Amino acid sequence: MITIYSRKEDFDTLESIWNELYTKSDKVTPYQSHSFCRSALPLLSGELHITVWTRKGITLAIFPLYLDKHRTLRFINDRHSDFCGPIIAKEAIGDFHMCEEISNHIKESKLIKRVRLENMRYDLFQTSLQFQLKGSLLYSYSRYSYFNVPKAGTDKSAIDSLCQLDKKEKYRLKNIASKMEKAQAEWRSFDADKHDVWPEDLIKTLTDSMIKAGIRKKRYFSAKYLSFIKGVYQSGALLISATYLNGQPASTNLYLKNKTEYIDWMAFYTEPSNNTWNLLQFLTWLHNDTGGTFNFARGIYMYKLHNFRPALASLDRLHYSKSIIGKIGDTAGCLVCEIKRMMRSR
Repeated sequence: MITIYSRKEDFDTLESIWNELYTKSDKVTPYQSHSFCRSALPLLSGELHITVWTRKGITLAIFPLYLDKHRTLRFINDRHSDFCGPIIAKEAIGDFHMCEEISNHIKESKLIKRVRLENMRYDLFQTSLQFQLKGSLLYSYSRYSYFNVPKAGTDKSAIDSLCQLDKKEKYRLKNIASKMEKAQAEWRSFDADKHDVWPEDLIKTLTDSMIKAGIRKKRYFSAKYLSFIKGVYQSGALLISATYLNGQPASTNLYLKNKTEYIDWMAFYTEPSNNTWNLLQFLTWLHNDTGGTFNFARGIYMYKLHNFRPALASLDRLHYSKSIIGKIGDTAGCLVCEIKRMMRSR
């Protein structure tokens, strides 16, 4: 059975069920957590359409969705989420009846004109949903990258432990580390779970620097968006890695914590080289702590590929429109993405 929750008051009533399902699911990222989605609510321009699927009174899936002002069904905060998707119990993954009920709801609802589901990392339900929604398009349009960092257990350094790098590539990274150490660069982390306060001055200094350098527009760092980031940090979902040169902020990376995986959500820096060293310092911290997956998230950045040789994986997009004009637009968009993909692969 499907239940739709459209009020923000309803969102809070789902917290305990949401958190329980999230904790038990292996196929989620912090972007699907209740705390992250709650922090994103002030950024939404539309109406919540949280879709909850139950069987015999037990909640087995939560789809964090909303309807934008064009009556398009989307994942909450998909513009700022590298990975989107539902929270589904292990026993319900790939359940045909669940997808059938959701697709029927989409087709029958007069509120929904189209569907735009972006940044889907796992093949949980999208293939089955495409089958149910006749005329929908499912295709890969973006990629993300990641690599594994083993836990320290030998005399190998963090860099030497990376099996995807050859000797020359490891030597290049060691040179970067050496130069920054000679410049007396300092590194530290901030973690709300360890009672570190939100580093207001660090974030403000680097955002101002990026705006001044023309790397980012002023509107990108709106007060509402920075408040959203602060809320995610205070929820305990973020670990902040920061580099200082001559006592001044030079680079910071914000990592979403996902069990033994850390997702590089966003970076603020004065120079790209400072950011590479900051990544190296976090890599060393992870190596000495528990080890785990270092996830560069959505988007392919050449300096990250060049320096770390991560593995690449695809993200899916599912588009569905009820109108003929919308279907034509979806097809055109799919063709454009395919052409771009082919050009990148050359």
